[in-house]
Amino acid sequence: MSREPARLGELEHELAGGIRSAGRSWSIFYFDEVASTMDVARDLWERGDTKGPALVATRSQSAGRGRRGREWLQTEGALYATYVFETDLPVERLAAFSLVMGVAIVKELESLGCELRLKWPNDIMSADVRKIGGILIEVAGDDRRRALLCGCGINLLNSPRSLPAAAALTDCVSKELSSLAAAQLISAPLFSAFQTFERDGFAAYKQQWLNKAMCLGKPVRLENDVRHVDGIFRGLGANGEIQIEVGGRVLEYSSGDLSLRSSA
Repeated sequence: MSREPARLGELEHELAGGIRSAGRSWSIFYFDEVASTMDVARDLWERGDTKGPALVATRSQSAGRGRRGREWLQTEGALYATYVFETDLPVERLAAFSLVMGVAIVKELESLGCELRLKWPNDIMSADVRKIGGILIEVAGDDRRRALLCGCGINLLNSPRSLPAAAALTDCVSKELSSLAAAQLISAPLFSAFQTFERDGFAAYKQQWLNKAMCLGKPVRLENDVRHVDGIFRGLGANGEIQIEVGGRVLEYSSGDLSLRSSA
């Protein structure tokens, strides 16, 4: 990093005190403002500044991004965080952890008394089908040393005014959750989910994800930069691929934007 962002030491200490992972010590970095927690996390890991599981969070970020390079719109009081988990898993197996993250985060947020859904591949949705959060994973390193960077953005108190299809957690539950409290709530469960994922693979979470899936069994459209596919959302593949029935055949796709169609 060309200039070190301002760290908030007192909040780092408070955050560390609220994260409990049996037998593991966390590296905690909490900043006032950064361009992107994903980029800062990558830099910290490449410099060797993270030990064990790590959390990089910020009050504000100016250049957050989502899947396929899209801009993540900032809202006041949101959680902006990236987790760093070192791993020996092959790169091709890591993509499915974005779905596992969704399962783990939704489980913890629903403990507050709300109902949430998951939209393939990485969106957290309210029960009335508005987007509350998103997940982005990237891989750092090479075959000698590798880490999975697990980014998440969750609208806690407000949603972007320019996006009517967005919502905040406070639209779903009466309790207000600060970004600090949200990080304390989800961090240890996320690391536990990653340990299970490393050991047992996506199979350990596949049915849990489907239990929360939007559009399952319904007519959908999957679009990417070059084509679209219309069919029925039938399930998930072994590594989290979406399965769509098209003309009597079930086909698997690993990327794209999913939407519900009004009719088959």
